[in-house]
Amino acid sequence: MSGTGRILDIARRALAAQEAGLNVASHNIANVNTPGYSRQRAVFAPSRPDPEQWGIVGTGVDVQTIQQIRDKFIDTEIHAETQTLGQWQYKERVFGEIEVAYNEPSDTGLSAVMRDFFDSWGQLANDPDSSSSRERVRQTGIQLANKFQHLNRRLTNLQGNLNQEFDQSVSEFNTILQQVADLNERIVLSESRGVTANDYRDRRTYVLEKLNELADVAVNESSDGNVTVTLDGNILVERDNASTLGIKDRSLGYLYVGDPVVASSDRPVKISDGKMKGILDMRDEIIPHHLETLDDLVNEIVDQVNTIHSAGFDRNSLTGRNFFNVNTSGAGDVEIDSAVLASINNIAASSDGSAGDGNTALDIGKIEESKVLEDDTVSANDFFAALIGGLGVYTQESSFMRENQELMVEQLKHQQDSIAGVSLDEEMTNLIKYQHAYQAAARLVKTVDEMMETLVNMV
Repeated sequence: MSGTGRILDIARRALAAQEAGLNVASHNIANVNTPGYSRQRAVFAPSRPDPEQWGIVGTGVDVQTIQQIRDKFIDTEIHAETQTLGQWQYKERVFGEIEVAYNEPSDTGLSAVMRDFFDSWGQLANDPDSSSSRERVRQTGIQLANKFQHLNRRLTNLQGNLNQEFDQSVSEFNTILQQVADLNERIVLSESRGVTANDYRDRRTYVLEKLNELADVAVNESSDGNVTVTLDGNILVERDNASTLGIKDRSLGYLYVGDPVVASSDRPVKISDGKMKGILDMRDEIIPHHLETLDDLVNEIVDQVNTIHSAGFDRNSLTGRNFFNVNTSGAGDVEIDSAVLASINNIAASSDGSAGDGNTALDIGKIEESKVLEDDTVSANDFFAALIGGLGVYTQESSFMRENQELMVEQLKHQQDSIAGVSLDEEMTNLIKYQHAYQAAARLVKTVDEMMETLVNMV
Protein backbone atom coordinates (compact mmCIF):
# COMPACT_ATOMS: atom_id res chain seq x y z
CA MET A 1 0.00 0.00 0.00
CA SER A 2 1.28 3.45 -0.88
CA GLY A 3 2.30 5.90 1.82
CA THR A 4 -0.69 8.20 1.55
CA GLY A 5 -3.08 5.26 1.18
CA ARG A 6 -1.69 3.69 4.33
CA ILE A 7 -2.09 6.96 6.20
CA LEU A 8 -5.73 7.21 5.10
CA ASP A 9 -6.33 3.62 6.21
CA ILE A 10 -4.76 4.36 9.57
CA ALA A 11 -7.02 7.42 9.88
CA ARG A 12 -10.06 5.33 8.95
CA ARG A 13 -9.24 2.73 11.57
CA ALA A 14 -8.65 5.43 14.14
CA LEU A 15 -11.98 7.11 13.40
CA ALA A 16 -13.80 3.78 13.69
CA ALA A 17 -12.03 2.88 16.95
CA GLN A 18 -12.64 6.22 18.63
CA GLU A 19 -16.26 6.12 17.49
CA ALA A 20 -16.59 2.69 19.14
CA GLY A 21 -15.10 4.15 22.31
CA LEU A 22 -17.62 7.00 22.21
CA ASN A 23 -20.43 4.49 21.72
CA VAL A 24 -19.32 2.43 24.73
CA ALA A 25 -18.96 5.49 26.97
CA SER A 26 -22.38 6.73 25.87
CA HIS A 27 -23.88 3.29 26.56
CA ASN A 28 -22.37 3.29 30.05
CA ILE A 29 -23.76 6.75 30.81
CA ALA A 30 -27.21 5.80 29.51
CA ASN A 31 -27.30 2.75 31.85
CA VAL A 32 -25.89 4.40 34.97
CA ASN A 33 -29.17 3.68 36.80
CA THR A 34 -30.01 0.32 35.17
CA PRO A 35 -30.23 -2.49 37.78
CA GLY A 36 -27.65 -5.20 37.18
CA TYR A 37 -25.76 -3.29 34.49
CA SER A 38 -21.96 -3.67 34.35
CA ARG A 39 -19.82 -0.99 32.81
CA GLN A 40 -18.10 -1.82 29.54
CA ARG A 41 -14.79 -0.86 28.01
CA ALA A 42 -13.55 -0.81 24.44
CA VAL A 43 -10.28 -2.73 24.27
CA PHE A 44 -7.90 -1.27 21.65
CA ALA A 45 -4.89 -2.99 20.10
CA PRO A 46 -2.52 -2.13 17.26
CA SER A 47 -3.75 -3.60 13.99
CA ARG A 48 -1.58 -6.10 12.14
CA PRO A 49 1.51 -4.34 10.75
CA ASP A 50 2.71 -4.51 7.14
CA PRO A 51 6.22 -5.73 6.28
CA GLU A 52 8.17 -3.32 4.11
CA GLN A 53 11.68 -3.46 2.73
CA TRP A 54 12.89 -1.11 5.41
CA GLY A 55 11.00 -2.89 8.25
CA ILE A 56 7.61 -3.48 9.83
CA VAL A 57 5.19 -0.59 9.36
CA GLY A 58 2.23 -0.06 11.65
CA THR A 59 -1.27 0.11 10.18
CA GLY A 60 -3.23 1.77 12.99
CA VAL A 61 -5.62 0.53 15.65
CA ASP A 62 -8.42 -2.03 15.92
CA VAL A 63 -11.13 -2.61 18.56
CA GLN A 64 -10.41 -6.13 19.82
CA THR A 65 -13.54 -6.47 21.96
CA ILE A 66 -16.06 -4.67 24.13
CA GLN A 67 -15.09 -5.92 27.59
CA GLN A 68 -17.51 -6.32 30.48
CA ILE A 69 -15.97 -5.15 33.76
CA ARG A 70 -17.29 -7.49 36.45
CA ASP A 71 -15.94 -9.85 39.12
CA LYS A 72 -17.56 -13.28 38.66
CA PHE A 73 -16.28 -14.52 42.02
CA ILE A 74 -18.17 -11.75 43.82
CA ASP A 75 -21.28 -12.65 41.81
CA THR A 76 -20.99 -16.21 43.11
CA GLU A 77 -20.72 -14.92 46.67
CA ILE A 78 -23.71 -12.61 46.19
CA HIS A 79 -25.82 -15.48 44.88
CA ALA A 80 -24.92 -17.70 47.85
CA GLU A 81 -25.65 -15.04 50.47
CA THR A 82 -28.83 -13.97 48.67
CA GLN A 83 -30.21 -17.49 49.15
CA THR A 84 -29.89 -17.26 52.92
CA LEU A 85 -31.18 -13.69 52.94
CA GLY A 86 -34.32 -14.75 51.07
CA GLN A 87 -35.04 -17.45 53.66
CA TRP A 88 -34.66 -15.23 56.72
CA GLN A 89 -36.49 -12.27 55.23
CA TYR A 90 -39.49 -14.49 54.72
CA LYS A 91 -39.29 -16.17 58.12
CA GLU A 92 -39.08 -12.82 59.90
CA ARG A 93 -42.20 -11.64 58.08
CA VAL A 94 -44.25 -14.73 58.96
CA PHE A 95 -43.07 -14.83 62.58
CA GLY A 96 -44.29 -11.25 62.79
CA GLU A 97 -47.70 -12.30 61.47
CA ILE A 98 -47.90 -15.09 64.08
CA GLU A 99 -47.07 -12.59 66.83
CA VAL A 100 -49.88 -10.34 65.57
CA ALA A 101 -52.28 -13.29 65.71
CA TYR A 102 -51.44 -13.99 69.37
CA ASN A 103 -51.39 -10.28 70.28
CA GLU A 104 -49.40 -10.94 73.46
CA PRO A 105 -49.14 -9.34 75.91
CA SER A 106 -52.42 -7.44 75.77
CA ASP A 107 -55.79 -7.15 77.47
CA THR A 108 -57.38 -9.13 74.63
CA GLY A 109 -54.71 -11.83 74.24
CA LEU A 110 -55.26 -15.49 75.10
CA SER A 111 -53.39 -15.27 78.42
CA ALA A 112 -55.71 -12.45 79.58
CA VAL A 113 -58.80 -14.36 78.45
CA MET A 114 -57.64 -17.52 80.26
CA ARG A 115 -56.96 -15.51 83.38
CA ASP A 116 -60.47 -13.98 83.27
CA PHE A 117 -61.99 -17.44 82.81
CA PHE A 118 -60.30 -19.01 85.81
CA ASP A 119 -60.75 -15.86 87.91
CA SER A 120 -64.49 -16.06 87.27
CA TRP A 121 -64.55 -19.53 88.86
CA GLY A 122 -62.77 -18.14 91.90
CA GLN A 123 -65.45 -15.46 92.23
CA LEU A 124 -68.15 -18.07 91.86
CA ALA A 125 -66.53 -20.12 94.65
CA ASN A 126 -66.92 -17.11 96.97
CA ASP A 127 -70.63 -16.76 96.14
CA PRO A 128 -71.91 -19.97 94.47
CA ASP A 129 -75.54 -18.82 94.58
CA SER A 130 -74.85 -15.58 92.70
CA SER A 131 -76.51 -15.47 89.26
CA SER A 132 -74.16 -12.71 88.09
CA SER A 133 -71.12 -14.81 89.04
CA ARG A 134 -72.56 -17.80 87.16
CA GLU A 135 -73.26 -15.62 84.14
CA ARG A 136 -69.70 -14.34 84.22
CA VAL A 137 -68.39 -17.93 84.25
CA ARG A 138 -70.50 -18.74 81.20
CA GLN A 139 -69.49 -15.58 79.31
CA THR A 140 -65.76 -15.94 80.04
CA GLY A 141 -66.03 -19.60 78.99
CA ILE A 142 -67.59 -18.54 75.68
CA GLN A 143 -64.89 -15.90 75.25
CA LEU A 144 -62.16 -18.48 75.93
CA ALA A 145 -63.61 -20.92 73.41
CA ASN A 146 -63.99 -18.16 70.83
CA LYS A 147 -60.42 -17.01 71.42
CA PHE A 148 -59.04 -20.51 70.85
CA GLN A 149 -61.15 -20.86 67.70
CA HIS A 150 -59.99 -17.45 66.50
CA LEU A 151 -56.33 -18.32 66.99
CA ASN A 152 -56.79 -21.64 65.26
CA ARG A 153 -58.52 -19.92 62.36
CA ARG A 154 -55.81 -17.23 62.06
CA LEU A 155 -53.02 -19.81 62.02
CA THR A 156 -54.76 -22.17 59.62
CA ASN A 157 -55.57 -19.29 57.27
CA LEU A 158 -51.93 -18.21 57.42
CA GLN A 159 -50.87 -21.76 56.63
CA GLY A 160 -53.20 -21.81 53.64
CA ASN A 161 -51.82 -18.47 52.46
CA LEU A 162 -48.28 -19.84 52.72
CA ASN A 163 -49.28 -22.80 50.59
CA GLN A 164 -50.65 -20.47 47.92
CA GLU A 165 -47.52 -18.35 48.10
CA PHE A 166 -45.40 -21.44 47.62
CA ASP A 167 -47.35 -22.27 44.47
CA GLN A 168 -46.75 -18.72 43.22
CA SER A 169 -43.04 -18.97 44.04
CA VAL A 170 -42.75 -22.19 42.05
CA SER A 171 -44.42 -20.46 39.11
CA GLU A 172 -42.02 -17.51 39.42
CA PHE A 173 -39.09 -19.92 39.71
CA ASN A 174 -40.10 -21.70 36.50
CA THR A 175 -40.49 -18.40 34.65
CA ILE A 176 -36.94 -17.38 35.59
CA LEU A 177 -35.59 -20.77 34.52
CA GLN A 178 -37.01 -20.19 31.05
CA GLN A 179 -35.50 -16.70 30.97
CA VAL A 180 -32.08 -18.16 31.77
CA ALA A 181 -32.44 -20.73 28.98
CA ASP A 182 -33.46 -18.01 26.51
CA LEU A 183 -30.50 -15.83 27.53
CA ASN A 184 -28.16 -18.82 27.14
CA GLU A 185 -29.30 -19.15 23.55
CA ARG A 186 -28.85 -15.44 22.81
CA ILE A 187 -25.41 -15.27 24.43
CA VAL A 188 -24.04 -18.32 22.62
CA LEU A 189 -25.50 -17.23 19.28
CA SER A 190 -24.06 -13.71 19.60
CA GLU A 191 -20.62 -14.75 20.77
CA SER A 192 -20.34 -17.55 18.20
CA ARG A 193 -20.47 -14.75 15.61
CA GLY A 194 -17.70 -12.85 17.33
CA VAL A 195 -20.06 -10.31 18.91
CA THR A 196 -19.75 -9.67 22.64
CA ALA A 197 -23.01 -10.29 24.51
CA ASN A 198 -22.34 -8.14 27.57
CA ASP A 199 -25.89 -6.81 27.92
CA TYR A 200 -27.34 -10.32 27.71
CA ARG A 201 -24.81 -11.49 30.29
CA ASP A 202 -25.81 -8.65 32.62
CA ARG A 203 -29.44 -9.60 32.27
CA ARG A 204 -28.67 -13.25 32.97
CA THR A 205 -26.67 -12.37 36.08
CA TYR A 206 -29.59 -10.24 37.27
CA VAL A 207 -32.23 -12.98 36.79
CA LEU A 208 -29.94 -15.58 38.37
CA GLU A 209 -29.82 -13.39 41.48
CA LYS A 210 -33.63 -13.43 41.54
CA LEU A 211 -33.51 -17.22 41.16
CA ASN A 212 -31.16 -17.49 44.13
CA GLU A 213 -33.54 -15.45 46.25
CA LEU A 214 -36.06 -18.27 45.78
CA ALA A 215 -33.97 -21.43 46.21
CA ASP A 216 -30.46 -22.80 46.64
CA VAL A 217 -29.66 -23.38 42.98
CA ALA A 218 -26.13 -24.15 41.77
CA VAL A 219 -24.92 -22.33 38.66
CA ASN A 220 -21.98 -23.40 36.49
CA GLU A 221 -20.82 -21.63 33.33
CA SER A 222 -19.16 -23.45 30.43
CA SER A 223 -16.50 -22.08 28.14
CA ASP A 224 -19.02 -21.39 25.37
CA GLY A 225 -21.06 -19.05 27.61
CA ASN A 226 -23.87 -21.42 28.61
CA VAL A 227 -24.82 -21.76 32.26
CA THR A 228 -26.23 -24.93 33.80
CA VAL A 229 -28.65 -24.54 36.71
CA THR A 230 -29.19 -27.42 39.14
CA LEU A 231 -31.28 -27.83 42.28
CA ASP A 232 -30.75 -30.77 44.63
CA GLY A 233 -28.81 -32.54 41.89
CA ASN A 234 -31.54 -32.04 39.29
CA ILE A 235 -30.56 -30.23 36.08
CA LEU A 236 -33.17 -27.55 35.47
CA VAL A 237 -31.42 -25.45 32.80
CA GLU A 238 -28.97 -26.85 30.28
CA ARG A 239 -28.04 -24.76 27.28
CA ASP A 240 -31.34 -23.45 25.85
CA ASN A 241 -33.50 -26.13 27.49
CA ALA A 242 -35.39 -25.45 30.73
CA SER A 243 -37.13 -28.00 32.89
CA THR A 244 -39.70 -26.95 35.48
CA LEU A 245 -40.65 -27.67 39.04
CA GLY A 246 -44.02 -29.21 39.68
CA ILE A 247 -46.16 -29.51 42.80
CA LYS A 248 -47.29 -32.81 44.30
CA ASP A 249 -50.12 -32.58 46.82
CA ARG A 250 -50.14 -34.33 50.17
CA SER A 251 -52.28 -34.07 53.27
CA LEU A 252 -51.07 -31.91 56.14
CA GLY A 253 -53.83 -32.26 58.68
CA TYR A 254 -56.91 -30.57 57.30
CA LEU A 255 -54.95 -28.96 54.44
CA TYR A 256 -53.58 -30.35 51.18
CA VAL A 257 -50.19 -28.79 50.55
CA GLY A 258 -47.85 -28.89 47.58
CA ASP A 259 -44.33 -30.32 47.72
CA PRO A 260 -41.73 -29.51 45.03
CA VAL A 261 -40.96 -32.16 42.42
CA VAL A 262 -39.32 -32.26 39.00
CA ALA A 263 -42.33 -31.80 36.74
CA SER A 264 -41.20 -34.31 34.13
CA SER A 265 -40.54 -37.16 36.58
CA ASP A 266 -42.33 -36.36 39.86
CA ARG A 267 -38.96 -36.79 41.56
CA PRO A 268 -38.99 -35.02 44.96
CA VAL A 269 -36.77 -31.96 45.23
CA LYS A 270 -35.23 -30.88 48.51
CA ILE A 271 -34.97 -27.10 48.90
CA SER A 272 -32.42 -26.10 51.53
CA ASP A 273 -32.29 -22.31 51.29
CA GLY A 274 -33.98 -19.26 49.84
CA LYS A 275 -37.48 -17.88 50.16
CA MET A 276 -39.06 -21.21 49.21
CA LYS A 277 -37.21 -22.89 52.08
CA GLY A 278 -38.59 -20.22 54.41
CA ILE A 279 -42.13 -20.87 53.17
CA LEU A 280 -41.81 -24.65 53.59
CA ASP A 281 -40.36 -24.36 57.10
CA MET A 282 -43.11 -22.02 58.26
CA ARG A 283 -45.90 -23.95 56.53
CA ASP A 284 -44.81 -27.48 57.44
CA GLU A 285 -43.07 -27.06 60.80
CA ILE A 286 -43.59 -23.79 62.66
CA ILE A 287 -47.33 -23.29 62.17
CA PRO A 288 -48.17 -27.01 62.72
CA HIS A 289 -46.18 -26.79 65.96
CA HIS A 290 -48.29 -23.85 67.14
CA LEU A 291 -51.53 -25.53 66.09
CA GLU A 292 -50.58 -28.74 67.92
CA THR A 293 -49.50 -26.81 71.01
CA LEU A 294 -52.80 -24.93 71.13
CA ASP A 295 -54.67 -28.22 70.70
CA ASP A 296 -52.72 -29.75 73.60
CA LEU A 297 -53.52 -26.73 75.77
CA VAL A 298 -57.21 -26.78 74.86
CA ASN A 299 -57.60 -30.52 75.34
CA GLU A 300 -55.96 -30.41 78.75
CA ILE A 301 -58.09 -27.49 79.92
CA VAL A 302 -61.25 -29.16 78.61
CA ASP A 303 -60.33 -32.46 80.25
CA GLN A 304 -59.42 -30.91 83.59
CA VAL A 305 -62.45 -28.61 83.75
CA ASN A 306 -64.87 -31.33 82.66
CA THR A 307 -63.44 -33.87 85.11
CA ILE A 308 -63.96 -31.55 88.07
CA HIS A 309 -67.21 -30.05 86.78
CA SER A 310 -68.86 -33.41 86.10
CA ALA A 311 -68.11 -34.52 89.67
CA GLY A 312 -69.75 -31.41 91.12
CA PHE A 313 -73.36 -30.39 91.61
CA ASP A 314 -75.31 -27.65 89.83
CA ARG A 315 -78.06 -25.44 91.26
CA ASN A 316 -80.56 -28.27 90.86
CA SER A 317 -78.28 -30.62 92.81
CA LEU A 318 -77.65 -32.60 89.64
CA THR A 319 -74.21 -33.98 88.80
CA GLY A 320 -72.49 -35.53 85.80
CA ARG A 321 -72.64 -32.46 83.56
CA ASN A 322 -69.68 -31.26 81.46
CA PHE A 323 -68.80 -27.61 81.09
CA PHE A 324 -67.15 -27.98 77.67
CA ASN A 325 -68.45 -30.08 74.81
CA VAL A 326 -66.91 -33.54 75.20
CA ASN A 327 -66.48 -33.88 71.42
CA THR A 328 -63.83 -31.15 71.42
CA SER A 329 -60.79 -32.27 69.41
CA GLY A 330 -58.71 -29.10 69.75
CA ALA A 331 -58.65 -25.34 69.44
CA GLY A 332 -60.63 -25.37 66.21
CA ASP A 333 -63.87 -26.78 67.61
CA VAL A 334 -63.83 -26.13 71.36
CA GLU A 335 -67.16 -24.87 72.65
CA ILE A 336 -69.29 -24.70 75.80
CA ASP A 337 -71.63 -27.62 76.50
CA SER A 338 -75.17 -27.02 75.23
CA ALA A 339 -76.67 -27.48 78.70
CA VAL A 340 -74.49 -24.71 80.14
CA LEU A 341 -75.35 -22.48 77.19
CA ALA A 342 -79.03 -23.14 77.85
CA SER A 343 -78.97 -22.20 81.55
CA ILE A 344 -76.52 -20.90 84.13
CA ASN A 345 -78.25 -23.18 86.63
CA ASN A 346 -76.46 -26.10 84.98
CA ILE A 347 -73.05 -24.79 86.05
CA ALA A 348 -71.66 -26.95 88.86
CA ALA A 349 -70.12 -25.01 91.74
CA SER A 350 -70.66 -27.33 94.71
CA SER A 351 -68.71 -30.49 95.50
CA ASP A 352 -71.46 -32.03 97.68
CA GLY A 353 -74.68 -30.33 96.57
CA SER A 354 -75.07 -28.32 99.77
CA ALA A 355 -76.12 -24.66 99.60
CA GLY A 356 -73.27 -22.19 99.76
CA ASP A 357 -70.61 -24.77 98.92
CA GLY A 358 -68.24 -23.60 96.16
CA ASN A 359 -65.44 -26.16 96.33
CA THR A 360 -65.96 -27.40 92.75
CA ALA A 361 -65.72 -23.85 91.42
CA LEU A 362 -62.66 -23.28 93.61
CA ASP A 363 -60.93 -26.40 92.25
CA ILE A 364 -61.62 -25.34 88.64
CA GLY A 365 -60.19 -21.89 89.36
CA LYS A 366 -56.94 -23.51 90.52
CA ILE A 367 -56.43 -25.33 87.20
CA GLU A 368 -54.67 -22.31 85.68
CA GLU A 369 -51.70 -22.72 88.01
CA SER A 370 -51.90 -26.50 88.44
CA LYS A 371 -49.17 -28.59 86.84
CA VAL A 372 -51.26 -30.66 84.50
CA LEU A 373 -49.35 -30.48 81.22
CA GLU A 374 -46.22 -32.29 79.98
CA ASP A 375 -46.45 -35.17 82.44
CA ASP A 376 -47.79 -32.95 85.21
CA THR A 377 -44.75 -30.67 85.23
CA VAL A 378 -46.12 -27.45 83.70
CA SER A 379 -49.22 -25.37 84.39
CA ALA A 380 -51.48 -24.14 81.60
CA ASN A 381 -50.34 -20.60 82.26
CA ASP A 382 -46.63 -21.49 82.06
CA PHE A 383 -47.25 -23.75 79.07
CA PHE A 384 -48.70 -20.90 77.04
CA ALA A 385 -46.07 -18.46 78.32
CA ALA A 386 -43.35 -20.82 77.08
CA LEU A 387 -45.02 -20.94 73.66
CA ILE A 388 -45.07 -17.14 73.41
CA GLY A 389 -41.53 -16.88 74.78
CA GLY A 390 -40.27 -19.35 72.18
CA LEU A 391 -42.03 -17.38 69.47
CA GLY A 392 -40.25 -14.22 70.63
CA VAL A 393 -36.88 -15.98 70.53
CA TYR A 394 -37.46 -17.26 66.99
CA THR A 395 -38.63 -13.83 65.85
CA GLN A 396 -35.51 -12.18 67.27
CA GLU A 397 -33.32 -14.84 65.68
CA SER A 398 -34.91 -14.35 62.26
CA SER A 399 -34.55 -10.58 62.60
CA PHE A 400 -30.87 -10.92 63.55
CA MET A 401 -30.17 -13.33 60.69
CA ARG A 402 -31.98 -11.12 58.21
CA GLU A 403 -30.03 -8.04 59.30
CA ASN A 404 -26.75 -9.96 59.18
CA GLN A 405 -27.44 -11.31 55.69
CA GLU A 406 -28.57 -7.92 54.42
CA LEU A 407 -25.29 -6.44 55.63
CA MET A 408 -23.26 -9.17 53.94
CA VAL A 409 -25.13 -8.87 50.64
CA GLU A 410 -24.90 -5.08 50.78
CA GLN A 411 -21.13 -5.22 51.34
CA LEU A 412 -20.67 -7.66 48.47
CA LYS A 413 -22.77 -5.49 46.17
CA HIS A 414 -20.72 -2.45 47.16
CA GLN A 415 -17.59 -4.38 46.22
CA GLN A 416 -19.13 -5.35 42.89
CA ASP A 417 -20.33 -1.78 42.28
CA SER A 418 -16.83 -0.47 42.88
CA ILE A 419 -15.71 -2.71 40.02
CA ALA A 420 -18.72 -2.90 37.73
CA GLY A 421 -20.58 0.31 38.53
CA VAL A 422 -20.62 3.23 36.13
CA SER A 423 -18.72 6.34 37.25
CA LEU A 424 -20.10 9.41 35.48
CA ASP A 425 -16.86 11.32 36.12
CA GLU A 426 -14.83 8.56 34.53
CA GLU A 427 -17.14 8.27 31.54
CA MET A 428 -17.13 12.02 30.95
CA THR A 429 -13.32 11.89 30.96
CA ASN A 430 -13.46 9.05 28.45
CA LEU A 431 -15.85 11.01 26.25
CA ILE A 432 -13.39 13.91 26.11
CA LYS A 433 -10.48 11.55 25.45
CA TYR A 434 -12.27 9.75 22.59
CA GLN A 435 -13.54 13.05 21.20
CA HIS A 436 -10.04 14.52 21.02
CA ALA A 437 -8.66 11.33 19.47
CA TYR A 438 -11.47 11.36 16.91
CA GLN A 439 -10.73 14.99 16.05
CA ALA A 440 -7.03 14.18 15.67
CA ALA A 441 -7.84 11.29 13.32
CA ALA A 442 -10.10 13.57 11.30
CA ARG A 443 -7.25 16.08 11.19
CA LEU A 444 -5.06 13.30 9.81
CA VAL A 445 -7.50 12.81 6.93
CA LYS A 446 -7.37 16.54 6.23
CA THR A 447 -3.58 16.44 6.26
CA VAL A 448 -3.54 13.64 3.68
CA ASP A 449 -5.99 15.61 1.60
CA GLU A 450 -3.65 18.61 1.67
CA MET A 451 -0.73 16.36 0.71
CA MET A 452 -2.68 14.97 -2.26
CA GLU A 453 -3.56 18.50 -3.33
CA THR A 454 0.13 19.47 -3.21
CA LEU A 455 1.02 16.48 -5.39
CA VAL A 456 -1.68 17.31 -7.91
CA ASN A 457 -0.54 20.91 -8.14
CA MET A 458 3.00 19.76 -8.85
CA VAL A 459 1.92 17.89 -12.00
